[in-house]
Amino acid sequence: MGKKRTGNPGLMKLLTTKDGREVSLRPVELSDAADMLVIDRLTTEDGRGMVRSPEDLPADVDTMREELRSWTSGAFKEPWGCCFVAELGGRVVGYSEIKRPKARLVSHVAFPAIAIHPEYQGLGLGQLLMEVLIDWAPKESSIGPVRRLELYVRADNNRAIKLYEKLGFVLEAVRKDFILELDGRFVDDHIMVRFLSPSGSSADT
Repeated sequence: MGKKRTGNPGLMKLLTTKDGREVSLRPVELSDAADMLVIDRLTTEDGRGMVRSPEDLPADVDTMREELRSWTSGAFKEPWGCCFVAELGGRVVGYSEIKRPKARLVSHVAFPAIAIHPEYQGLGLGQLLMEVLIDWAPKESSIGPVRRLELYVRADNNRAIKLYEKLGFVLEAVRKDFILELDGRFVDDHIMVRFLSPSGSSADT
């Protein structure tokens, strides 16, 4: 995948998908609420790799828009977090978000997550969206840089696990029977981490 990076992770990035299409990654806007709600509903209906059910989602676009305010002007605006969307052909087809806890002694930790529209999976968007978060994490700020990235992934989500391993995440722990499916089946959950040096590269552990 070719990449044309800007020097500031807050600016729009023009990147290239596996099939050669240009996608822009930019900070979320309130006007993205409708597209993002569609992504959440479709990925939840698809079910693969998810722990949410439809009733866990925002009820409508207005509610989704209010949730997005936490990124634009609320609890998770920089330096406490950020949210980026992937736009292809004028349509938001995926997004990534990262949050830092408010407790000072663990504010060096951040929790990334991504969501991709099912019709646009397999194009490398997940990797692009995770990379923009990894680029953002070690930036100096009033609360210091992120040194530990921590994410959670279902043990049966092999595609996501392979992506996270490719990006330098390692398995730290397994939460046995953490997920209870509606059919009564239990699924384990993996905690995966990546430690960052101040430069943003993986640190020795």
